[in-house]
Amino acid sequence: MSLLKRDSPKRPPGKFSVLMATEGTYPFHGGGVSTWCDVLLRSLPDVDFKLLAVMMNPFLRQHYELPENVIELAGTPLWGVEEPTEYSVNIPFSQVHEAKRATSEQVIEEQFIPLFRSFVRQIQRNGDPTLIGMLLYGMHQFFRVFDYNVTFRSVHVWRVFREELISGVQDEHASYRQRLLEMGIEERDDDPLRYTVPSIMETTDCLRYVYRFLTILGHPVPQADLVHSAAAAFCAIPCIIAKQAYGVPFILTEHGVYLREQYLSLGRGDFTYHSKRFLMQLITSIVYCCYRFADMVSPVCRYNIRWEEQHGVPTDRIRVIYNGVDPDRFRPLPNIARDSRPTVVTMALIFPLKDIATLIRAADITRRQIPNVLFQLYGAASDEDYYKSCQRLRERLGLQNTFHFMGRTANPEQAYNTADVIALSSLSEAFPFTVVEAMMCGKPVIATDVGGVSEAIGDSGVVVRSRNPEALAEGIIALLNNPERRVEMGEDARNRALTYFTTERFTAQYREAYEFLLRNRVSQIHEFAA
Repeated sequence: MSLLKRDSPKRPPGKFSVLMATEGTYPFHGGGVSTWCDVLLRSLPDVDFKLLAVMMNPFLRQHYELPENVIELAGTPLWGVEEPTEYSVNIPFSQVHEAKRATSEQVIEEQFIPLFRSFVRQIQRNGDPTLIGMLLYGMHQFFRVFDYNVTFRSVHVWRVFREELISGVQDEHASYRQRLLEMGIEERDDDPLRYTVPSIMETTDCLRYVYRFLTILGHPVPQADLVHSAAAAFCAIPCIIAKQAYGVPFILTEHGVYLREQYLSLGRGDFTYHSKRFLMQLITSIVYCCYRFADMVSPVCRYNIRWEEQHGVPTDRIRVIYNGVDPDRFRPLPNIARDSRPTVVTMALIFPLKDIATLIRAADITRRQIPNVLFQLYGAASDEDYYKSCQRLRERLGLQNTFHFMGRTANPEQAYNTADVIALSSLSEAFPFTVVEAMMCGKPVIATDVGGVSEAIGDSGVVVRSRNPEALAEGIIALLNNPERRVEMGEDARNRALTYFTTERFTAQYREAYEFLLRNRVSQIHEFAA
């Protein structure tokens, strides 16, 4: 659905246009990826951006006011609607009605089923990412004429999906048994990987994943000179389509490694074996497809490169671009009012990957050595259940006067400056803004050694192992008990951030990347043949 479309009478057209695709982040949510996106768009005022946001549901309010150079905003909700046309109010009802009327069982069987069967077969067998991308494009072309919802409700689609799902499980189990035989091991009856036929419920769940996560295929893809995805995820599908349809360059930014984070998330979820298996295959296939079609992959830290190269991205297509922050906004504020207690500040959304529970346990350990210590956590709860579990842990440890949930803040630079130490306890990170912002404010940072954290901190802070409250507390205690070291580390952190992590440097590198891709643009429009 088009949520915003500007004719831009107040400003001259940009040098070129960029389609920016996001998923679960900008402009409807806060967090590091959203900060990155907002900074980038505002820092390139002479570029016209068209924003395509994959949303979790249609009932979200914008978290960010869009800059004038965002000339279009389109949103695609994955959940909360029965069919894509519910949210496509910019499409005339007559067109919707005609598409539904034209989507006959014969049309589905003759034109859609060959594409769909091949797609399901490919994702279950670690198929060719190029072919998967072409199949996505082919299905998108089909949905430009025919109705998405009617198609997926077809008995032909159900039957083909179940056939291919069972066939994929059989092939996988046959390969597994062969490996056991080669190792001289007999398959046991209680083997969790023994062959079972997916139930009707599991089949329904798996087809529902396809319907929801590929909803974007039923929406038009805005045309632009270049496409940019903020993740190697489902939001990149329009970029894959645009590259084939319009022959435009495709740049992919990786913050956290999407594939790794999804593996961690699925490991905690309550899934049946076949549902988890299929969902992992679907996600993995889309990620590989993103890597194959991207002309440039620009991770925000070198840590991500090992994943990208391992999954097929040529080294010469990878260009690291570190996040940048405004040194005029994030700077030391020596006269700011602050609590007299030794203060540890954390800036993070509250959800499992931030491992706030470890931070709370570290606060408990720290309090035993420094009884008047104060921990302040700034950030909204993006996972209410996890937030409640953290509150219960704080109460169980009796930390109500030690550990405070401060909520969201519109002035993070002031929050950083009230701290003696900045702490981060994450299980997974990309190149966190909270670390670089704190460094720019001249504050010593102690953080878990995940993602690009150690690349950011260098020798100007402390890194410790994740899931280790003892190590985190030990580092915090050492810094709180050594004011001279804190000052020295803070000065080193500020100098390092000014050298490597400014907005000016960040913006210049993305501008250079955009212009490089446009100069070297080679039209690669794929002609799909079923």
